[in-house]
Amino acid sequence: MIQDLKCQACRKKFICCKHTIFYQLKTQAGLVEEIMCLLALGVDASALEEGFGIREITILTRLCRSGMHLCHDFNN
Repeated sequence: MIQDLKCQACRKKFICCKHTIFYQLKTQAGLVEEIMCLLALGVDASALEEGFGIREITILTRLCRSGMHLCHDFNN
């Protein structure tokens, strides 16, 4: 579950996962973590598609976004 937070100063609402790889995620964060770990171990994305029922293009898009997020954090 993603938490909604409220700034005590300006009273604006925001979510705690903004600016992370979990932002605007439709899949549960725990499942995304598991899939990313399996990708890092060398499991093929097509095998993950079959095993988890998530399209390969979705898995690869999430992997690409997580890589871009890491590069952005590393450069700042």
